[in-house]
Amino acid sequence: ALQVQGGHFRLPFSLDANTGATSLDFASRSLAARALAPGRDPGAMLHGRLLPHRIVRYEVGVFRQDGRNARTRNPARVTGERTVAARVTVQPWRSRTHSLEDLQVAVALTRSNVPEGRPGLRGASVLDLVFADPETPVLGTRERLGAEFRW
Repeated sequence: ALQVQGGHFRLPFSLDANTGATSLDFASRSLAARALAPGRDPGAMLHGRLLPHRIVRYEVGVFRQDGRNARTRNPARVTGERTVAARVTVQPWRSRTHSLEDLQVAVALTRSNVPEGRPGLRGASVLDLVFADPETPVLGTRERLGAEFRW
């Protein structure tokens, strides 16, 4: 029900970003997982499974910064400071012989403060349509909110 983890690891946000490379269905991760999911950072996390048949899984942690994917090698760029991340997954028919036993629904959130400056985070589509310009100055709170469905 409760485990504690500390070190340098992936923030609990994206199913795609948190799935090991050998367990992926495709050769590479999605663009959203590569560019927008937080990535790795040093921190501490509580996680576990709850309720009968352990159908609810939770992960809550505090990390030094906003994850590797939000940073560049350019020291003039700003990134999120201490980050709180949480993810809750529900697998309602887990451990039952049912066609929906592998169904999972999850929500995830990260929140950090970003100092004034130009961000390292760049958002662009596969066709290079920019939806988050890295030259736009930022100041304030950076939140990521994600929803997942897997069957």
